[in-house]
Amino acid sequence: REFFRTNLEHEAQVYSRPSGGNVYAVARGNLLVVSLGRQMTAFNTLAAANVGPAQLWKASLTSNLEYAQVFYGQQPGGGAARPGSFRAPRAVEDEKWIGVIGPVTAQGVVFQDQRRLMCVDALTGELRWSRSDVPPGCDLFGDDRHVLAVPMGSTKALVFSAMDGRAMGQANVPPWRNQLVALGANLICWQRADDQYELTSLNPVAGTTGWKHRFAANAQVDVERGRYVAVAEPGGRVVVVDAADGTICVDYSGPVVPRVDEVHLAVGRDTFFVAVRRPRVGPSRRNVQPLHALDSQILDGYVLLFDRWSGAMRWNRPAEVLQQGLLLAQPVDLPLIVFAGQIVSEAGAGRPTSKLMILDRATGRTLYQKDDLPQNGNYCVARLADAASRQAAVEMAGRTILLQFTDGRRPPEPPALAEVESADDKGSGGLMGIIFGIGN
Repeated sequence: REFFRTNLEHEAQVYSRPSGGNVYAVARGNLLVVSLGRQMTAFNTLAAANVGPAQLWKASLTSNLEYAQVFYGQQPGGGAARPGSFRAPRAVEDEKWIGVIGPVTAQGVVFQDQRRLMCVDALTGELRWSRSDVPPGCDLFGDDRHVLAVPMGSTKALVFSAMDGRAMGQANVPPWRNQLVALGANLICWQRADDQYELTSLNPVAGTTGWKHRFAANAQVDVERGRYVAVAEPGGRVVVVDAADGTICVDYSGPVVPRVDEVHLAVGRDTFFVAVRRPRVGPSRRNVQPLHALDSQILDGYVLLFDRWSGAMRWNRPAEVLQQGLLLAQPVDLPLIVFAGQIVSEAGAGRPTSKLMILDRATGRTLYQKDDLPQNGNYCVARLADAASRQAAVEMAGRTILLQFTDGRRPPEPPALAEVESADDKGSGGLMGIIFGIGN
């Protein structure tokens, strides 16, 4: 269900950028800190309209003033992508990162503008401390004791006190391309070690390794919620690790594939959803395209659902999918999993159409599949329609699919089978009487 919404229309000129995709946020309880690239803003997600404003403060990160000239050993470069799937790109101003959210703790919120490294009160935005001798465009991470600022392209972090900003020396860090995510003052790293990959937790300030796991040299990795890491190997092994302490939450033997191109992880209230993309097998008469490039991926491979607490597979086997557009930003706790895309003939003949497939999250079986829907204007949204009536909805341009869910027993059916539900065949409406469409 939706519990918070705000309007950023007055900041349209701030985040309407050609690159796109670099708006991101960090949440701590009901505090939501959002980076719009050129602007940092904070919201109270529990604010009621009749109590107070949802926006707590905002700060502009750009100015026409000259930068301070005394820096801590600035180095150029550092633009290599981090490991993982569909990572949000960093906003760039004057060839430097801007809008990087640093530690969000009881000490405050740490970020940089073009002149200063600063810490502000998390609720009021009031300045607590600042420094003007730090290179602009640093990566920022840390905890309630230390703030680490890493200049672009550097393997040296500048260490400061989170309480008052005083300098506390330097620390060695791995190259940016090996850093999966920062978890407090620890770096979770994904890097080659001999003929394998190592997933490691490092504490740069202490110079210690917290935990380490090894995986096949051709494995792929993804991270979600800044904490949970999924790894998929061509040999079929699928692992989910809690990076907070290195605990292996899931260790499953899935289908063997010739190569793993990507793995996607979504963490729900009590589930881990994992999608594994392999190379496309064989030709197709139709070209399936994603709805949009930022959070949609055409998937050939399989998807799995695991219990978050026991690590057990929820379905009796993985659900196989072929040329389906996985919506990466769909709500993870809905009782359904949605795939949508646009179909274009390889020969360019005929009008493009839309395709939609919906899987039952409880079993992995196909609830709905049609490949000849009208063009949807690149719009497809899954939501809870009526919690009391236990209805979910999938909205497309000119059409809404309503799904009625029940706790009643269902006939045993296997999860989706790609070889049965071919993308080159028109699908059916699925489960008569349970799903119905509104619109054309």
